[in-house]
Amino acid sequence: MIGTLGLLKRPAIVVDRHGIVLDVNDDALKLFDDDLSIKGKRLFAAGTNRE
Repeated sequence: MIGTLGLLKRPAIVVDRHGIVLDVNDDALKLFDDDLSIKGKRLFAAGTNRE
């Protein structure tokens, strides 16, 4: 399935029921930066501190 989404130029991340990242296509990798990344096979989103 992730290959099909890649052919359609759609970002895709496959995560199992435990939250482990199993696969990521190239279009999804382009979205990652300091605020969104994969660390230790887990999807990581940085928090924001607003006061």
